[in-house]
Amino acid sequence: MAARSPSRYGKYEVVGRLATGGMADLFLSRQRGPKGFETLAVVKRIRPHLAANPEFVRMFLDEARLAAQLRHPNVVSVYDAGQERGEYFFVMEYVHGRDLRALLDTARARDRELSLDEILSIAVGVCAGLHHAHERTDPKGAPLGIVHRDISPSNVLVGFEGAVKLADFGIAKATQAATKEPGTNTLRGKLSYVSPEQVLGTPLDRRSDLYSLSVVLYELTTGGARPHDDAPTDFVAMQRTIEAPVPPPSTRRTGYPEELERIVMRGLERERDKRWWTARELQLELETFARRRQLAVSPVTLARLMEELFPDELHAWHDAQSRGTPLADHVTKSHTLSIEEPGDTTTDPWAGKSAESSVPSRKRDPRRALVALTLTVAIVASFAAVLVARHRSRLAASAESAVVAPQPMTAPAKPPVEAAAPSAAPSGTEDPPPTSEPAKPTQRRRVVRAAKKPARTPSAAHWDPETAVLPH
Repeated sequence: MAARSPSRYGKYEVVGRLATGGMADLFLSRQRGPKGFETLAVVKRIRPHLAANPEFVRMFLDEARLAAQLRHPNVVSVYDAGQERGEYFFVMEYVHGRDLRALLDTARARDRELSLDEILSIAVGVCAGLHHAHERTDPKGAPLGIVHRDISPSNVLVGFEGAVKLADFGIAKATQAATKEPGTNTLRGKLSYVSPEQVLGTPLDRRSDLYSLSVVLYELTTGGARPHDDAPTDFVAMQRTIEAPVPPPSTRRTGYPEELERIVMRGLERERDKRWWTARELQLELETFARRRQLAVSPVTLARLMEELFPDELHAWHDAQSRGTPLADHVTKSHTLSIEEPGDTTTDPWAGKSAESSVPSRKRDPRRALVALTLTVAIVASFAAVLVARHRSRLAASAESAVVAPQPMTAPAKPPVEAAAPSAAPSGTEDPPPTSEPAKPTQRRRVVRAAKKPARTPSAAHWDPETAVLPH
């Protein structure tokens, strides 16, 4: 039986599981206070089978420390951290919405292309949050040099009310700390979005994140294409990232704005000295382009987009609000999974989600069990019939080759009677009867006959158990 996760982490009550990743589990939780006070949050806990690994624990706590220093409307906030029954966890803001990857997949399924004002509303929000992270300093005012290292659509959250949040600093590094630790330039992140310096393993700075953000912008504005997404293997993709020029967006989409292409292509320069120097510089360029095009870049634009892409979910939430249902109760019923521990799976620790996602526990349907049992019996019976037929065929073939039934014998024809020769026998005496029967064919003779017997060739309608295909 699966073990249940703790029902509380510190002062936060767990109400359901949101997701399970390669490194950590996410739980929806809430903090309750006097007179109906309630705060909804997400508890991120290191996976139990990784809790004894010092490297994973260090990375997990590094993420908590870095994220706790970030306070910005476009960054997911971290509220608290601690240890419960030997399990490390931290508590962060819950965003009621979807990540950008889910948004793009839903838009593609509905054959709905994102407009330029919607794309730029997302990109501007990510730029603002990223610049805040890049500019953070320690208590003495020295720059921390934070590099996210995994800017991708799955780490950009869009709320149903239009807010844009940058999430998951799980593999982020502060260059201050990186100078003291070996192996900090290991390639981590999603290959489609990594920068050339990430592939080469050279020291990183904020411009690596700007390259990754420019790949996201390239994907959004070309309808889903990425610079080197046609590479046949990961190795070829990495090789092209450091050697091949990026095809301009106008080659992937007709009518692509020339000014926007200049902005995107500068962010994708292989030499980082030629890229944008800061996320704010890129943000200002995008906002200038939007003003010239008279595009509505705002949270309202994104809120309307979310209403169009997720009408059923928003309608259900509005109904819940009208009945006075708290958000925690609504999300628990519609989006969370069982809090029982899923079976541990072997996954890449740097990957986002596990290859095997946990699913809610369900009762077994007796009808399904009966059907499964019937199919199993039928399959076993089919195999048994084939094996019996094969065994009988082998026995028959063995008997036929070892013993050949003697052919019915006829008396040999008597030779023609010749003229009687003079004999010294006295007349009146008869010839003596033959003293022995004609010789029967020997066993060797019979074997020769069997060998000479033509081999039987199976006809098209004959089923040979030696060559028959077993039923599936």
